[in-house]
Amino acid sequence: MNKTNNPDKDLKALDIEFLESVTDCNMEFEKDLLATFIESCKSNINKMAESIENKDDTTWRMASHSFKGASSSIGAFDLSSTLEIAQSHKEGSYKEKSKLLKEIEEKFQLVVKLLNERIYG
Repeated sequence: MNKTNNPDKDLKALDIEFLESVTDCNMEFEKDLLATFIESCKSNINKMAESIENKDDTTWRMASHSFKGASSSIGAFDLSSTLEIAQSHKEGSYKEKSKLLKEIEEKFQLVVKLLNERIYG
């Protein structure tokens, strides 16, 4: 059940049917998956932010690639699509990367919110 103000955005943010196909509706597994997803993604967000500060395009690509895979594996396909854009973003455009990272963080927070609502009510 969606508890946010924009159900269409929620549906776009997280494919519940896909998630259920991965977890076989096992809530304990979803809890573990959520914890792993959050930990991995926060690490990648930090790496992406540091890569902007350090002007490190390789770390940006690697972190966005890893984050993209984690997102798609749980059904967060909108986030994954944004990360695909990030992964292929041209080198040296750090101001644009900063804007993109903000969008990624917002989408990540929505996915986490939806997962928490699903698992914890």
